[in-house]
Amino acid sequence: RRCRMAVAGGLMVGVGVAIVPAWSTNALWPLDGTEGGTARLVRESVIIILSSPYSIGTLVALVLNAGIPMDEGDDESSLHSD
Repeated sequence: RRCRMAVAGGLMVGVGVAIVPAWSTNALWPLDGTEGGTARLVRESVIIILSSPYSIGTLVALVLNAGIPMDEGDDESSLHSD
C-alpha cells in the first residue's frame, strides 16, 4: 500500500504541473528585479526543475516513499513473491 500511495502522490503532482505549468513562476518564487547573477541562476534552475512534470513527480514520489512508514504487513519478501 505504501508504494501505491507514493506513486499516486507523484502522479497527482506531475499531472497537476502538466496541466498548469506556470504555477512555479507565478506563485512560488516571483521575480522582484533586484536579484544578482547567481541568485537569478539558482531561481531559474529551481523553476525549471519544478515546472517539469517528470522531475517534480519523481521527487514527490521519492519523498513520499521515504517518509511514509511501512505497514505491519509490508515486508520485502512480499514484494518479490513468485
